[in-house]
Amino acid sequence: MSDELFPDERSSGPDAAPVAPDGAGPAPASTAPMTVRPDTWSVPALTEHVRGTLASTYGESLWVEGEIANLSRGPTGHVYFTLVEPGADRRTAEHTLAVTLFDWNRQNVNRLIRRSGASMKMEDGVRVRVRGALELYAARSTLQLRMTSIDPTFTLGAMAAERDRLLAALGAEGLLDANRHLHLPFLPQRIALITSIGSAAHADALHELARSVVAFEILAIDSRVQGVGSAEQLCLALQAAVELGVELVAIVRGGGSRTDLVVFDHEAVARAIAAMPVPVLAGIGHETDRTVVDDVCHSFKTPTACAAAVVELAERGRMALEDAWDSIVAVIDQRTRRERELHHRAGLRLGAACRGGLVRATGTLDRSTDRLASASRARLESGRSFIHRAEATLTASDPQRVLARGWSITRTAEGRIARAAELDEGAELITTVADGVLNSTVNTTSATNATNTASSASRATSFPADPPPASEPQ
Repeated sequence: MSDELFPDERSSGPDAAPVAPDGAGPAPASTAPMTVRPDTWSVPALTEHVRGTLASTYGESLWVEGEIANLSRGPTGHVYFTLVEPGADRRTAEHTLAVTLFDWNRQNVNRLIRRSGASMKMEDGVRVRVRGALELYAARSTLQLRMTSIDPTFTLGAMAAERDRLLAALGAEGLLDANRHLHLPFLPQRIALITSIGSAAHADALHELARSVVAFEILAIDSRVQGVGSAEQLCLALQAAVELGVELVAIVRGGGSRTDLVVFDHEAVARAIAAMPVPVLAGIGHETDRTVVDDVCHSFKTPTACAAAVVELAERGRMALEDAWDSIVAVIDQRTRRERELHHRAGLRLGAACRGGLVRATGTLDRSTDRLASASRARLESGRSFIHRAEATLTASDPQRVLARGWSITRTAEGRIARAAELDEGAELITTVADGVLNSTVNTTSATNATNTASSASRATSFPADPPPASEPQ
């Protein structure tokens, strides 16, 4: 016989056939009856003993509380899940208890929940207090609870107690009102809509937003809103909204049982909203539903009411802008009228001043015109007198008149006025008299009063500088 515990892979497993020592094939099955030592348990005996011990120790049924994890539903209507300590990681929980709820017991449990008036569903993360029989599942040698009943008030009470604890903690840290104290945007244009895309809540919100006369940029962010992983997805969706640079976040989720909305009582979700740098609006469930999220942000009764609040906010902003514009126009009109009135009055004053100045200028101009006319007449008379005197002088100095009185003009052959001192004997002279011209030759010259006088066949005379006006010829 081999000393190895598992000498051959072919012999492994509960259904493997025995192998012959030479390896030639399966060993023949032993027909000898198996004997059990007094100090050794057989598997069936141990299983039955454990079952009996469980029954005698815990009775036919007992109450167990814990948090549901790994819930699944079979095709026959049976439900299977694991109970873990509240808050424990369902994948790494150290203490677990398998629970089986057969279909006929499930129907009884549902009737019990409905009769109690509680709004709850069995799903992962829900704390429950259930009743059942503790059994050993012999096929797998595992301990399990065969569930037969539930305490609905425990679940709702536990949820309420956890909710009160979280609200108190957030209030003590100053986070309860942190997001509500953020100012809502005056006229939001870029809005994040966090919801389960394709859900009724998503459609209702979009339909309501479409009524707005203000155009929105809606950034829909898909997220689970119940069940396993929904809290983590909501936190990631909030972070994504911040990274997208939105001005406002709206979280919407339709109605459901109280346990359907448990994610909105989750501490991580509440703290993520409290830390948001932009306002968050929430429309979760029906009008009677209230979650921790409703207490940490701007809350509205339903998804439609939440979207309507966004529309109203934008409409108020639009109307405020229109009112501001109307006020600006009114101020401009008022100032325009006032300036027009001021300009009109200034124009009247300027017109009066101009008319007064024009009158004064006209008087001054008239007086200047009169003085100029008088001066012009005086200058004209003076000029006329001067012209008369000049005319008389010119007339008196007219050579023809002088010649007519017997004077003559004697010139040299070159046409110069003849002067005795400048003439030589034999010089030719031309003498002009009133009725003609005489030609003569100089015979002799003599000077009279320092002036030479030429003697010729005719009288040679010249005009004096200022001849007497009525003298006779000499």
